[in-house]
Amino acid sequence: MKTSDDLLKIKAAMLYVLSTCGKPLDYIKFYKLLYFAQQLHLVKYGRGIFRDSFYARERGPVPGLIYNIVKKVESGSPLNNDLSGIAAAIKVEKTGSHKYIVNVEDPDTDELSASDIECLDYSIEHYSKLSSNRLSALTHEDRAWQEAKERSLVDPEQNKLS
Repeated sequence: MKTSDDLLKIKAAMLYVLSTCGKPLDYIKFYKLLYFAQQLHLVKYGRGIFRDSFYARERGPVPGLIYNIVKKVESGSPLNNDLSGIAAAIKVEKTGSHKYIVNVEDPDTDELSASDIECLDYSIEHYSKLSSNRLSALTHEDRAWQEAKERSLVDPEQNKLS
């Protein structure tokens, strides 16, 4: 169970990426920017930016809770009260068959540390210009994704990245 502080941090990280990029992001690019920032922060500082587990999906790692929130926003399904604040801060726009995530609130950067922002900015600067397909391919090179994907072939419930 996530604490209210955990949820505020997740919301801040999501909104920071969306607002800093300054344009709607497709699902793949959004999730991969979060993934690379989280990965860098773990390597440099020994902890993640936010508490959410990443899961191996066909197009690369996806943050589980954030993914579920975005899918609920897309479908218009209600979320419990704890997650409704995050859901209200974003919207999903559809253009043809493409879906994009847009922030409708600015991030509360007080929820993010200097090291959080450093790693989010690095991820945005180095990866936001790449296509979603290229980002997906880059994450497929990560050993953590490969191991989780292999485990999931035997047991689909074992797709959590270590």
